Amino acid sequence: YMDRTGKIWVGTYMGGLNSFDGSAFTSYRHHENNPASLVDDRVWKIFEDRQGNLWVGTLAGGLDRFDRLTGKFIHHQFDPAVKSPIQSNYISAIMEDRRGNLWVGTAYGIDMKDAKTGEWIHYGNAPGTNSLSNNNVISMFESGTGFIWISTREGLNLFDPATRQFRSFDRRDGLPDNTILSNTEDAKGNLWITTPNGLCNLVLRNAGSFSTLGFSVISYDVMNDLQGREFNENAAGRTRRGEILVGGPFGFNLIDPAAIATYAPHPKIVFTSFQVLNKEVTSGETVNGRVLLPEAIPLAKEINLKYGENIFSIEFAALDFSHGSNLKYAYKLEGFNKDWVYTGESERRIVYTNLDPGTYTLKVKAFNNSSTWSEEKSLLITIAPPFWRTPLAFILYFLVVAGALLLARKVTVERTRMRFEVQQQRREAERVQVLDRMKTKFFTNVSHEFRTPLSLIIS
Repeated sequence: YMDRTGKIWVGTYMGGLNSFDGSAFTSYRHHENNPASLVDDRVWKIFEDRQGNLWVGTLAGGLDRFDRLTGKFIHHQFDPAVKSPIQSNYISAIMEDRRGNLWVGTAYGIDMKDAKTGEWIHYGNAPGTNSLSNNNVISMFESGTGFIWISTREGLNLFDPATRQFRSFDRRDGLPDNTILSNTEDAKGNLWITTPNGLCNLVLRNAGSFSTLGFSVISYDVMNDLQGREFNENAAGRTRRGEILVGGPFGFNLIDPAAIATYAPHPKIVFTSFQVLNKEVTSGETVNGRVLLPEAIPLAKEINLKYGENIFSIEFAALDFSHGSNLKYAYKLEGFNKDWVYTGESERRIVYTNLDPGTYTLKVKAFNNSSTWSEEKSLLITIAPPFWRTPLAFILYFLVVAGALLLARKVTVERTRMRFEVQQQRREAERVQVLDRMKTKFFTNVSHEFRTPLSLIIS
C-alpha cells in the first residue's frame, strides 16, 4: 500500500508491518512487553484515511491506528465483556467514504465510524430483515454514485448510506457464484467482481437509483484467457488508464473494458434427449405397448408416462455457438421443485426418480453474456397413477366398503332379531313353567280337599 507521501507499506503473515521510504525498510512487530506495539504480526489490511491516519487490520488482533509522530499503535479490539468499537478481531476490509466515515469489514459484519460523532455503528446479518446478506465480509468500495458495494461469502450487497438499506444479489441474479472475493468499478461505473467460479462484469442500469438499480452479467472464465477460474480475495483494482487488474493463484489479468466486444442475445433452449429407466427413447419407439414420443424430443410439448416409468432423465442445450459465451442454466419442475436449480454448462442432464403421479411442468432457461435470462423452454410431463389409485379403483373401493357396511348392518340386524326371538322363547317357556306349577298346585289342593271328607265317610 502506498500512502500520500509515497511511502510503501507492506503487511505480512507473521512478519508484522513493514514500510519502505525508497531507501530503507522499517519493521513494526508485536512485542508482548510493549502494549503500544503492533497488536498482531499477521497484517491483513492497510489503509490511510484523508486525515493521514494509517489503519492496520489484522488476522486476529483487531484494528490498529498507527500514530506516526509517536510510533505507537492505538488498538481497537473486540471484547465480549465490554462495549467494543468493532465486533470481530478479524479485519478483512477498510475503506473511507466521501463523508469521511471509516468502514471496517470483519468476520461479523461491518463496523462504521461516524466522522461527525466519532461513534461506531454496526451493520450485520439479521434474518428476515433488510440487512447484510452474510456477516463474513471480504471487500468493500464506494461507487461513483455514493453507494457502498460489499462482497461477502453469501452474495454481493448494495448499501444506501442515505436510507441505511441493503440490497443483495447472488446466483439467482446471474452471478457465477455466491461467494464474492473482490469487486471494483471501471470508468463507466460498471462493476467487475471475482468469485471462485470466474470473473464477471456487471453492466449497471439506473446506477443512481438504489431501488431500481439493475444489471446484466457478462461472465468470463479460462476460455477467455483468464489466469484461472479461481481468484484471490481483495485482488482487484483499476489503473490510472482505466484498466482492470484481477489476480489469482496462477497470476493476474489486465483487462481493458473498452476493448471488449459484446455478445449475441439470448440463446434458444432445446431438449436433446429423453431416457426412461436409463434407456433412451426415440420418436416413434414403442414403450410398454404404446408410442411414448410421437415426435422428436426437441419438438415435444408433452410426455405421458405410466406409473412404473417415473424414473426418467432429460438432457437440454442452448443453441449458442459463440466463443466464451459462459452459459449458465436454471431449471425447475413445477409441482416438485419450489425454487430454481442453477447449474453450469457441463451439467445439462436432469434426473428425477420416483415422482408421485400427477402433472408437472419442466422449465429450463439459459444465461449467457446477454442482459437477462432467456425465455423459458417448457415441457408438460404427466405421470399416470397405478390402477389402485385411479378413479375407477376408488369407485370399486367405495362399492366394496358400502357393501361391507350393508352386510355388517344386515348381520347385526339379524343377530338382534334372533336374540330377541330367543329372549321371547325363554320368557314363554318360563311362563309355561309357571302355569304348570300353578296347575299342579291347584289340583293338589283340590285333591286334598276331596280326600279328607271321603276318608271320614269310609271310616
